[in-house]
Amino acid sequence: MRGCKTDGRAAGTPNKRTADVAERLEALSCDPLEALAKIAADPINDTALRARVYADLLPYLYPKRKAVEISGPDGGIAEIDLAGAKEKLMQMLDRKFSETDGVGSGL
Repeated sequence: MRGCKTDGRAAGTPNKRTADVAERLEALSCDPLEALAKIAADPINDTALRARVYADLLPYLYPKRKAVEISGPDGGIAEIDLAGAKEKLMQMLDRKFSETDGVGSGL
């Protein structure tokens, strides 16, 4: 029957190339993730390089957020009431900064 997959790799099993690369890296005692983390954490390295490495490592811990469309009733324009939002935000920031380092935000 055409289009019906009956055999092959089980779900989650790496393909031959991926398995070969993983095997070679293990034989060399090479852990690319560990190496990147060391580069990122080393203050001697250029800040731009460190930032790039951190950016490359970020998706392994924090998934990218998808865009969310906001609409009002019946798909119309969403109305957002921002009255007092700035003051609330400044209060939250002041509390957060005073909790973390004992110094106010100074904003």
